[in-house]
Amino acid sequence: MTQFRPISLCNMLYKILAKAIANQLRGIIGKCIDNAQSAFVLGRLISDNVLLAYEILHMLRKRLGKKGYMTVKLDMSKAYDRVEWNFVNEIMIWIGFDKCWVDTLMKCVTTVSYLVVINGYIEDKFLPTRGLRQGDPLSPFLFLLCGEGLSSLLILELNGRFSKGVKVSRSGPKASHLFFANSCIVFGEATSKGANLFKDILREYKSCSGQYVNFDKSIVFFSKNTSEEDRRLVVNLLGGGKEAFIKAILQAIPTYTMACFLLPKVLCNELESFVARFLWQKGHGKMGIDWYRKVISNDRCLHGCSSAEDSLHIFRECPTTTKAWQCLHLSWVKNNMNQSTLEWLTWVFKKGNDAQYRILCYALWEIWFSRNQLLHEGKNITGKALAQNVQRHTAEYEE
Repeated sequence: MTQFRPISLCNMLYKILAKAIANQLRGIIGKCIDNAQSAFVLGRLISDNVLLAYEILHMLRKRLGKKGYMTVKLDMSKAYDRVEWNFVNEIMIWIGFDKCWVDTLMKCVTTVSYLVVINGYIEDKFLPTRGLRQGDPLSPFLFLLCGEGLSSLLILELNGRFSKGVKVSRSGPKASHLFFANSCIVFGEATSKGANLFKDILREYKSCSGQYVNFDKSIVFFSKNTSEEDRRLVVNLLGGGKEAFIKAILQAIPTYTMACFLLPKVLCNELESFVARFLWQKGHGKMGIDWYRKVISNDRCLHGCSSAEDSLHIFRECPTTTKAWQCLHLSWVKNNMNQSTLEWLTWVFKKGNDAQYRILCYALWEIWFSRNQLLHEGKNITGKALAQNVQRHTAEYEE
């Protein structure tokens, strides 16, 4: 349930109180956090950080010399939902807020409860231990204070060890990191020592704050003078790299063509061969041994269509499954589309009659069994044959 997000409902009385506190924070938040943070701060513009980042990247593209630099753009996964309340409390005390003020803020944060609706029934409420509510006037400012923890770690650990920062001109100011709401850009030397230290900082920040870096959306950019060996070493240490590029770009390009035309099998094999060569090559035209063990997952449908394979696709949207439902005269199971897997199964069994229950159960089992056979044994089966197996199992049960 990686995409689970709670709905935050705040009553009017709380919003009035939170807005009054937020107005007080707005006037002093700029004095409590580093200049690298510009979002939601009075007198600062997030566009200033954008312009500065573009200037630094432009400089790195043209940089010459022996020392290579890298730029790491980090994306925090579920930034608001993962913030630990204990961390919020400690960071405010560390910054210097009065204990009474901190207690008042924490009462606003912690007086929340959640209810879960399962199959239309409301379960007992429970109390969380982390998370900032979307729509709460206090949440943006509290998230800035949490970001100050990462900013302080970067200043203490990176400056002098990982990088003294980069500057666009000789007399210009140095910048080691920039913040953009729930994302961050870090500048440093492209070395294995720097990459390891950077990972240690992220690990320490995660253990304290609960924040998790989404490496699928994170990007590493190198200066022009960084060697191929240093680039490969840093990418392997930080994670992501070629795998993220392959999934996000190379495997996505043929999707648009495959949605309109049935590509020949020979062409599909050539595309897979091209991706494999790109993954394992060491340089331009050079194939090397990858000394780092890795497993590349493939979430595409096993039957050759371009869609990602999830539970709904397996049981309802796959072409083979669609043909099986048609042969079983159960095409109506595809009518209700905008639902989760659990909601769809509940709807199917409520709408079906007694005679269809056995067929539905055997069909779901046979679809999953045939999918696993194709995955692990390479045995493919058509939708018509799948429907015949379901009918045979149903007849054997009734006998």
